[in-house]
Amino acid sequence: MAGSNLASKDVLDEGRPIPTDQNVLQKHVAFFDRDHDGLVYPWETFEGFRAIGAGYLLSIASSILINMALSGKTRPGKKFPNLLFPIEVKNIHMAKHGSDSGVYDSEGRFVPLKFEEIFSKFARTHGNALTGDELKAMLKANREPKDYKGWVAGYTEWITLYNLCKDKNGLLRKEIVKAVYDGSLFEHMEKERAAAKKKAPSPSIILKSPSKQQPNFHKNLENSIFLGKNWNISRETPGGSYFTYEVIDEGRPIPNDENILQKHVAFFDRDKDGLVYPWETFEGFRAIGAGYLLSIASSIFINMALSGVTRPGKSTNLLFTIEVKNIHMAKHRSDSGVYDSEGRFVPSKFEEIFSKFARTHDNALTGDEIKAMLKANREPKNYKGWLAGYGEWITLYNLCKDKNGLLRKEIVKAVYDGSLFEQMEREREAAKKKA
Repeated sequence: MAGSNLASKDVLDEGRPIPTDQNVLQKHVAFFDRDHDGLVYPWETFEGFRAIGAGYLLSIASSILINMALSGKTRPGKKFPNLLFPIEVKNIHMAKHGSDSGVYDSEGRFVPLKFEEIFSKFARTHGNALTGDELKAMLKANREPKDYKGWVAGYTEWITLYNLCKDKNGLLRKEIVKAVYDGSLFEHMEKERAAAKKKAPSPSIILKSPSKQQPNFHKNLENSIFLGKNWNISRETPGGSYFTYEVIDEGRPIPNDENILQKHVAFFDRDKDGLVYPWETFEGFRAIGAGYLLSIASSIFINMALSGVTRPGKSTNLLFTIEVKNIHMAKHRSDSGVYDSEGRFVPSKFEEIFSKFARTHDNALTGDEIKAMLKANREPKNYKGWLAGYGEWITLYNLCKDKNGLLRKEIVKAVYDGSLFEQMEREREAAKKKA
């Protein structure tokens, strides 16, 4: 998002004062406290980055690195680290790193003199803007001896800001920087992005529509995963063409006497030997159109998380294989209960998802309804289960919601019985041949 666009908005006003007697740093960070409970969890950091238009990779990396780096510092006196790595907003000033600009003081208050100093000292080309080289000169001047963490933190913050918000001339405008410091930029970016979503047409998929196929869908979906674009399932493309999933039929029965969870996972067993290796997980994600980075990250995290629990009584395998026949042993808690302890499909639990939480539409879930379901499913202190459930459902929602922000019942059912992955691969192969 270019700074020139943002600067034209009334909310970004260089002349407005920033209070000097308040903890403005808290406001800066509070944007990421999505439920306003005073704590920022990794999934909220992820949501915050997505809200301002960051792609999946940047959002995931930021949620991990930022929360791991700041959680302990903002929770003084706590004996044990919290494995959910929450950041306490009220103590964010304790996480202020060295080698910075000094625009926030030790209590998180805004220091006008230090802010003006950025531009009076380093803005040589334009009085109210910084070039990339001027930004690097400032970062170098701010370095404290041997404060390597501070150097890295400062560099990351400023270069990310510059790359996201520079204008067409490569300038980072003063009003943009000010809006970052007082916390208003993030809120404004979210509003602008939400407004743009409503106006912009998006390519997508129509369910059960035996019409023309959209040959470039998966390529565009692959790009969208990391570029932050909005491609959703169940919608018509601007040109009137469609991408069909004719096998997705909400009325079809799912056998409840079979280990359907095995079928769900067996898609990733590419050579059908009963074992899923990391490279097979990678191939599976690529087969359904995921980008390289998401596929790599998934192959690492999924196999490392599930290998041990699906290989009971065996020593650690450094190839981190997943045994498909034992996948039910890897079922996490705090879930919907749609798979039982043996991996069988439980129809009543599936229907319960929609009867309990689908308040807006009987056969679809909104984003807020999914969050309500995830919260209701939480078992006390089962942090791994919380994270696993959140990761699964939010990924599914972001990839498969329709233009109205709804996750349809037939899509969810197709995920549970394993047919969605197979159909996506077939359609992608067919699209490749025609393209």
